[in-house]
Amino acid sequence: SGKQTLKKVNNQNLLENLPTNWKRDTVAQIELYNVSKIYDTGSVTVRALDKVTLSIEEGEMVVILGPSGCGKTTVLNPIEALDTPSEGDVYLI
Repeated sequence: SGKQTLKKVNNQNLLENLPTNWKRDTVAQIELYNVSKIYDTGSVTVRALDKVTLSIEEGEMVVILGPSGCGKTTVLNPIEALDTPSEGDVYLI
């Protein structure tokens, strides 16, 4: 659909809201599903994120590493609600 969504749901109904191919017994605290971020300057279109899927479980420590300009902040911004993805879903528990 091309529309982004930022959803805050409780632990009980998250498993029902996940896509069927993503069902499991545990609930992650942070989920990104097919998240894309597209910047369009008019003359140039940059796909900074391309269908990123990420799950961070309770108690996990995650490090995002990479060179300057690779998209580290672009991944973190929708998680922190500082920006919205162009496509995909962000679930925060």
